[in-house]
Amino acid sequence: MRQLNNSLPGELEKTFSSLDFEENGGLFIDSIQTSGKDLKVCFKLRLSDDKNDQQWIIKITGNIAERIVLTYTHTLQLFSDHELLWDYTDIHTELYFKGKSKNPYHLYKDLYKLHNRPFNDGMLETYINGPDGVFKLCESGFGLFARGPKKMLEQYKKCLEKHDVQANYMGDYPAEEKDLKLLFFGESYFIGKDFEFERIS
Repeated sequence: MRQLNNSLPGELEKTFSSLDFEENGGLFIDSIQTSGKDLKVCFKLRLSDDKNDQQWIIKITGNIAERIVLTYTHTLQLFSDHELLWDYTDIHTELYFKGKSKNPYHLYKDLYKLHNRPFNDGMLETYINGPDGVFKLCESGFGLFARGPKKMLEQYKKCLEKHDVQANYMGDYPAEEKDLKLLFFGESYFIGKDFEFERIS
């Protein structure tokens, strides 16, 4: 993961580090406007005193994916590299395997740990070729293990080799997009080409 430091307006950064915000403040999405592939996300920044509320707009150019959860948060982070971006920005490939793990349960557990992080719900089943279940695949001896972003499959390959299972890539398919960014807004996130912040009140 690569977080973009100093990517937020200085005024926002200063507010986030203030005692008023840390103790009693928060962020909340008020509304979202769409125009083709562009979004305008209007949010409220609340400090300890309601009279000092700020209204901001995030203009997102080339938005291609989002998840919206309307709840208060303290988190606003921008990334140029993250697992959620790899579907769009990374080379895609297939990972084949040969050989059986001595302990399929431990292999399954290690694979599960790779995705045991926020926003990765269901990602294990997304890439791994387990129509009869991921554990069944861990018990088998050869075949297509997974297809998807190479950066993710590299982690699977290390996991398989740790359990004495041979693994090799086959085929490279170019990335669909480049230079995308990911914005976390609490439990919400937005993926797009550019993010511009503007205070409106």
